[in-house]
Amino acid sequence: MKVIVKGRGLHASETKALTRMEAELRNSWHSYASVLICDSQGSMEFDLIMVTHDRVLVVELKEWRGKLTSYDGNWYIDGKSRGKSPYHTKRDQAIRLKNILAKELQHKLGYYPFVEAHVVLCGKATPEHLPSSEQLYVHRLEDFLKINDTAAYDALVQKNQMIKFDGISRLRPNDPVNLKHFDEFFRGRLVKLANFTVKGY
Repeated sequence: MKVIVKGRGLHASETKALTRMEAELRNSWHSYASVLICDSQGSMEFDLIMVTHDRVLVVELKEWRGKLTSYDGNWYIDGKSRGKSPYHTKRDQAIRLKNILAKELQHKLGYYPFVEAHVVLCGKATPEHLPSSEQLYVHRLEDFLKINDTAAYDALVQKNQMIKFDGISRLRPNDPVNLKHFDEFFRGRLVKLANFTVKGY
């Protein structure tokens, strides 16, 4: 996977996870790491945004140890609150990003890409104690890296992807022509590089 834009907002362990993704995932996918994007609701910080062959993945990296659980929309490690579910946060931001990409890129791509959110646990925490509705989008790093395989990719992503590419004159998101449009957007005026800060959790 090619990392085109990279800020400095990731923890060391998250940077190691990104390095593995860069080395082990498909070279035909482009990604943009540790970036800030603004819309009318304010600024959003993204650990990783990936452009694959059929959609855009918003990936939140979490380096946590201990038992990960959920209650009333919040996540806990060993019973200590870590705040609102990162999946819920990134799911909401994925919708906002989809709207931004529709406005900025639809006239270039001929469509606006499907955007979905995932959380990748790059520490020792695991997702099995989360609600089943969240487990679908929360993965250990080792499991996420398996998406290099087509069957594993198809098993991980949402199944309601409606954009069709085969058999019609529509270029995939990771076609070299379209990747230039994504690269220009992420190097453009709406995107800034994030800097490292000590997070509250």
